[in-house]
Amino acid sequence: NPMTSPATINLDTERACQWLKNGAQPTDTARAILSYKGVMLKRHLQIGVEKKAITQEVADAKFNAWLTEKENKIAAKKEEKRNSLKSDAKKALAAEMEVNAKRIAEIEKKKEEIEAAKRAELEAAKAQAEETPAQAETSEETSEEPKAE
Repeated sequence: NPMTSPATINLDTERACQWLKNGAQPTDTARAILSYKGVMLKRHLQIGVEKKAITQEVADAKFNAWLTEKENKIAAKKEEKRNSLKSDAKKALAAEMEVNAKRIAEIEKKKEEIEAAKRAELEAAKAQAEETPAQAETSEETSEEPKAE
């Protein structure tokens, strides 16, 4: 399954070793897959056993050591990927929080401006209301003065 990270490969290693023993010439892609899964190493060690250069126990021990090392590398890679995803998520969250803080500050600033404008309007209306009665009184006084003459 290439969609997982790292890609998941289901392979019967014994059957693949038998396939190579029968003289198969794998393509570059097939060779890479077989090498990744350890089939090529297993076949190499099996040739050493057939030539009596090493014993089967030594070959199995070398293969198992390689296999555990490979599994540890894969586990480390998965952990690194998981940690990088977590750190990326934390960075994205921090960036989003910063953007939200800026938005909130802008909204608060606009609210304060609106409230200040409303207060200014109210004060202007009060001042105008105070001026209007004063003007009415002065106009009454001026209108009364001509009557007095």
